[in-house]
Amino acid sequence: MQATVLIPTRNRPQMLQRAIASVLTQEVSAIAEIIVSDNSTDDDSQAVVAGFRHPKLRYERYRLQSNDSLQRMRDFYKLATGEFCAILHDDDWWHPGLLVESLRSLQLHPEASLCGSSYLSWQESRGNTRAETASTCLLLEMVGGKATEPRVVMRRDDILAGCAMACFVHYSTMVMRRSYTEQLHQILKPELFIFDTDRLHSMLAAELGSVVFNTTPLATIHQHDQQDSAIRGKQAAQLAKPVSALLAQRIAQADSSAIISTIRRMHRLALADSMSPIARVLHGAQRWLPLHPDLERQVPEYAQLLARQTRRTPLLSRIRRLLFKR
Repeated sequence: MQATVLIPTRNRPQMLQRAIASVLTQEVSAIAEIIVSDNSTDDDSQAVVAGFRHPKLRYERYRLQSNDSLQRMRDFYKLATGEFCAILHDDDWWHPGLLVESLRSLQLHPEASLCGSSYLSWQESRGNTRAETASTCLLLEMVGGKATEPRVVMRRDDILAGCAMACFVHYSTMVMRRSYTEQLHQILKPELFIFDTDRLHSMLAAELGSVVFNTTPLATIHQHDQQDSAIRGKQAAQLAKPVSALLAQRIAQADSSAIISTIRRMHRLALADSMSPIARVLHGAQRWLPLHPDLERQVPEYAQLLARQTRRTPLLSRIRRLLFKR
């Protein structure tokens, strides 16, 4: 079992070097090839790739002519030759064992379209790394799993409910079957690939199979500072609308009563304990990826949680400004 690892990059040679090095810590026998797809405006990234001198590492110059994210994704998948495919963002990095564990999980669960993993979050401005356990706690609560289990399986209803609450597998931890990526092209539309690809992949995997999730953190994800991010608040919610609309449609077509019941149960847990990991996930989701109106009408607890968060926000903002001098 081997995977093609695709690393798209643009003008971040130092981060690219770290990403490539992290892939090279994986079991060599699990790697079919590593392809760096470079859309940079200079040759620094090409020099980084050449410096590794690794037989399985190759460089591809990629010139994106327009903002057609779907075409770019199709081009990436066409490059893959392995039975499995993974895309690692150039500012994230893997821990040793991610590829082997993900391939093992997919081997144990042949019905799964893709495998994701828990991860650590790293914020450059603060220089700290923290475990991203909150979303994993929500996921385990949803599926009735235990933190001691090495992996859990999410079926269709679990995935759809999780996506509605922004509980999704991060893109840089996904290892996908080639058969899954080949079927994607029959489903996807260009407007869906502008933003929110993590949630989109998880949701579409629900239609084509299931998702297996490694509960041990196997990657570190670069969390961009708020002041450096070009996509914030209302703008992010606006860009995520096509995926949110498709998700609401899929839930309506499925056994929506069971999915809505799961969403309501998670919100009730958040209302019962506002300091819990589940509450943190749902508060963050309301800010960046609010619940679709069709779903919001069926989840009265959502408005209650939103009202509570609105009351707390001014005080929390003042505390953050004092602590971080922003």
